Amino acid sequence: MKRPVKSKLPPAGPKLERKYVEKNRRNYMKNLYNQLHSLLPVSKETVMVVPDKIDAAVKYIETLKMNLDKNKKHLEELKMGLKRAKSQNQTEPGPTTKSPPQIEFHQWAQIWLWF
Repeated sequence: MKRPVKSKLPPAGPKLERKYVEKNRRNYMKNLYNQLHSLLPVSKETVMVVPDKIDAAVKYIETLKMNLDKNKKHLEELKMGLKRAKSQNQTEPGPTTKSPPQIEFHQWAQIWLWF
């Protein structure tokens, strides 16, 4: 008895069509999970199940948010420090902004008095 040849085209019946659509959806979601996992830093575990991949992604995103907030605060502190330094230099000139002392020589007339 010959086996029927499987076609790459979607099946004709409504029940078979739903199977084909569901299979495509599952493959699509699997590819999305794998793409998500590929964006994560290299982990010790090479094989992870889908829920673990999602958990790892959530934790990684949370750490990225914390690092971003921390870096924003640090940047603001640096900007405030720079503003303070500029304002202090404008009000109180430091040694680097002072000009060197100027020395002037004046020649006095010699007066000879004879008594």
